[in-house]
Amino acid sequence: MADCNLLRDLQTQLHNCINASTDSTRVFTYRGVWMSFLLGGLHILESPSARLNDVCLNGIATLFHLIFADPACPTAHHVNRCALFTTFDLLMIRYNAFDADMWRRVKHTKFWSKDFWIHPIH
Repeated sequence: MADCNLLRDLQTQLHNCINASTDSTRVFTYRGVWMSFLLGGLHILESPSARLNDVCLNGIATLFHLIFADPACPTAHHVNRCALFTTFDLLMIRYNAFDADMWRRVKHTKFWSKDFWIHPIH
């Protein structure tokens, strides 16, 4: 079960953001990383019975990874030991993507230097 207070805070921040927002998308930066959420995804996140889609799952995983990896956060040491992949990475493997394409997608994770690999599965 998700922490509803954290999700409400996220929704408030996304609804109040001003960077490149449109009627259907909310875009903001966190620690220099641009994040965007479709309003439909925000409605999914605020509903206790809605099913997450792959875009929501990847976006929230990335956002949580950034938040909990913040040097001011007591969890930073643990989070920085993890490489976070996306659901789309697994699809690329499934459909025999070229190694160069896979490398472009995952090199930012520095997975070769991490103790744990996280693969969200949707």
